[in-house]
Amino acid sequence: MKYKIYSVFDAPANGYLQPFFMQTDGMAVRAIQDLLYDENHTFYRNANDYRLYCLGDFSDVDGVISGQQSPIAIATMAELKHLLLKQQDNEPPKLTEVENSHG
Repeated sequence: MKYKIYSVFDAPANGYLQPFFMQTDGMAVRAIQDLLYDENHTFYRNANDYRLYCLGDFSDVDGVISGQQSPIAIATMAELKHLLLKQQDNEPPKLTEVENSHG
């Protein structure tokens, strides 16, 4: 199976964080968004400092790693945080909120 290699670029450190592997860009974005649910996580607190990149591909069949000429930007943490907060604002009310409003 082929996996894509992703890493987050830390602008103030001027370097990339430890890479991780996912099958698709969407899966990598979801993994990062899961971290953004934590308001204490540095990606949430300093979202403007970080950007997700795809670095290349990895085959778990033959162990070959291949890269692009340069990393491909997928999204900034600020963009993902904005989408996440927007999505949370549009969430339907929880059952307990609905029950409490009627009684």
